[in-house]
Parts: sequence; C-alpha cells; structure tokens
Amino acid sequence: QLPDLPPLEAPGLPTRAAADSFEEQWARLSASSTPTALNVSEVAVALWRCHGGRFAWAGGLKLCCDLCQIASPLLLKRTIALLESGAGLRRGAGAVAGLLGLTALQAFALRHYFASVFKTGLAMRAALVGATYRKLLLLSPAARLRASSGEITNLMGSDAQRIADLTPYLHALW
Repeated sequence: QLPDLPPLEAPGLPTRAAADSFEEQWARLSASSTPTALNVSEVAVALWRCHGGRFAWAGGLKLCCDLCQIASPLLLKRTIALLESGAGLRRGAGAVAGLLGLTALQAFALRHYFASVFKTGLAMRAALVGATYRKLLLLSPAARLRASSGEITNLMGSDAQRIADLTPYLHALW
C-alpha cells in the first residue's frame, strides 16, 4: 500500500453500520414472515426500524417550525395592535423580542430538520446500496447469467437515490 493513499477501510464506517443494521432488521422480518417475493412494505418496515427514530425526531423539528410559522403572523398582529393602542416602549420591545426569538427558533428548527432528514436519507441509501452489493457477492454463477451485476447495481442505485431524495419531503404529507 502506498503511503500517500488513505486506507479504504475506515473504522466505524457509518455506511457499513447502516447496511449491517438494515440487514439485521431484514433478517428479522424475513424470519417472522412467510417466504414470498420481495415485498416493498417489508423494505419500508426494515428501513423504519433502522432509521425511524431520527426521522421521527426530524418530524418533531418540522412540527416546531410549522408552529412557529403559524405563530409568527399572530404575534406580529399583536405587536401592531399594541403599538396602535399606544402601549409603552417596554411592552412593544417585549413583543418585538418575542417575534425575534420566534423567528430564530423557526430558523434553528428548519435548519436542523433538513440536516436530520438529509442524513437519514443518505443512511437509507447507504443501507440499501450496501445490502445490494452484499447480495450481489453471494449470487451463484447461474443467477449472474440472468442479469449482470452492473445492471442490478444501476437499477438498485437509482431506486436507493430516489428514496434518499424523497426523505426530506415526506413530512410535508402531514
């Protein structure tokens, strides 16, 4: 190995952990169900068991952001009403500080929401691509004749990328 090249095997590689976790959940689901063709809902359940906690946390952040977005115009309306009624400087400054704090909380929640869901999407993609590569390595020569490993990898890679791209927008459904 050349000294100027970084090692290919990094300890604690997150992609390996994501693939290992997905395969473990997939094996549990496969053991508890009857053997059938690939079921998309089983893949979704395995992904949820692996990455659902982070995705749910992101949903809480999105809820906080949406609540701030709703509350911001209401607080602005209240601030305008206070100023029109001739309220003192202290009350007006308090309302403006509240509006500033609400906007800062909204920005903080939205930034962390997107960071969390993009990280979750990438972890899901890594799990699916890693599991696909491992399965390809275990295929028999007869099975490899039906479809090339490059064809399978391209198809699965594009599907995994779609899942990663979809993840940030799933919370918009509720």
